[in-house]
Amino acid sequence: MTDRETLELAARAGGYVVESYIDSGGAWVYPVGEVPNADGDYPGLFLWSPREDDGDALRLAVQCGI
Repeated sequence: MTDRETLELAARAGGYVVESYIDSGGAWVYPVGEVPNADGDYPGLFLWSPREDDGDALRLAVQCGI
C-alpha cells in the first residue's frame, strides 16, 4: 500500500474527501457532504497532513474513537 492510498483511507475514516495531494505527504481535503459554492470551490477546503501534523493526527484519532 502506498502513502497516497494510506492517506486516502485515513481521510475517508476521518470523514473527509481528498481533492488533491501534495508532495510532502498531505492532501487538500473537505468534509464529506459539503457542497461547492457558486464558483465551484469548497469553502471548507483545508490542508490535512496527519503524518506530519500532530493536531491532524489527534483529530483523526478522536474521530475514529481510538
